[in-house]
Amino acid sequence: PEEFQMRCVLVEDEVMFAQMLAAMLQSVRGLDIVASAHTVEAGLAACQEHRPDVLILDLGLPDGDGMKVAFEAAKVQRDVRVVVLSS
Repeated sequence: PEEFQMRCVLVEDEVMFAQMLAAMLQSVRGLDIVASAHTVEAGLAACQEHRPDVLILDLGLPDGDGMKVAFEAAKVQRDVRVVVLSS
């Protein structure tokens, strides 16, 4: 049987942390990091393009509130699951 792949978009403004998290998540079976973004604008574009099943999201982004990305992602991919990572 074909394995299910979940598309994941990672939105985190701290580049080094985002790279570390993406490297760790690459070992999760069935999870495919399809895009990494560091701003609200880039996060919105990534969600529009990739229609993620999972969105890993920082709330404090340099150009605005990360929740905007969550709300817009839900419009594009209704059953998107959001994991918020924020300090």
